[in-house]
Amino acid sequence: MGRQGRHAAATQISTYGNTSTKDLFLGNHWYIHIRARDKVGNWATTAAHYGPFYIDFSTPHCTTVSPYSSASRTFTLQWSGQSAWSGVAGFDVAFRDFTTGANWQVWQSNVTFPSADFTGEDGHVYEFRCRARSNSA
Repeated sequence: MGRQGRHAAATQISTYGNTSTKDLFLGNHWYIHIRARDKVGNWATTAAHYGPFYIDFSTPHCTTVSPYSSASRTFTLQWSGQSAWSGVAGFDVAFRDFTTGANWQVWQSNVTFPSADFTGEDGHVYEFRCRARSNSA
C-alpha cells in the first residue's frame, strides 16, 4: 500500500512467496499496488493500481439552527453536518426544556433528513444539540 504525497519508509513482508509492502501511516490517501512474482522469483514488469482509499479518523461536526423566538408552539429546527472524507451517514438530534431544567431527550435518531418541525409548550425555552455519524463508523 502506498500514500499520495510525502512518502514514509516502506516495509516489505514476505509471506510464502508473496510480498506485501506497507507505508507507515502518515495520512488518509491510500493506494494498493499489486505485482505478480513467479515461482523462481521473477517480478512482473507492470502492476495493478487501485485507489485512492480514504481512512477517515476525523470527528464529524454537526450544528443546529432554530429560531431565537417563536409566536407558535411549533417551529422548524434545522441541522447539518460534515465529515472530512467519509461523509455523514445520519444525525441524532436531542432537546431539553431549559425552563423546567429537564434532562436531554433524543428527539430524532439516526435520521438523514436535515430538518423537522418541533412542538413545545407555550412560554418554554428549549435547547437543541445534534451528533453526526460518519459513514466510516
